[in-house]
This record gives sequence, C-alpha cells and structure tokens, in this order.
Amino acid sequence: MGRKKLLMVVTMAAIMATLYIRKSGTTEIESAE
Repeated sequence: MGRKKLLMVVTMAAIMATLYIRKSGTTEIESAE
C-alpha cells in the first residue's frame, strides 16, 4: 500500500513540474534552484 501511495505522489509531482515548466519556461526553473 505504501508503494502505491508513493507512486501517486511522484506522479502528481511530475505533473505539477511539467505544468510549471510549460507556464514559466525552463529559464525560470534554473533561477529557482
């Protein structure tokens, strides 16, 4: 069960990251880090 929850969290994080990159652009990501 723990593995399933972890996979869900990772998937959500990947989706959010993709949306953020599309919205702001790759240059914003570099400056954020």
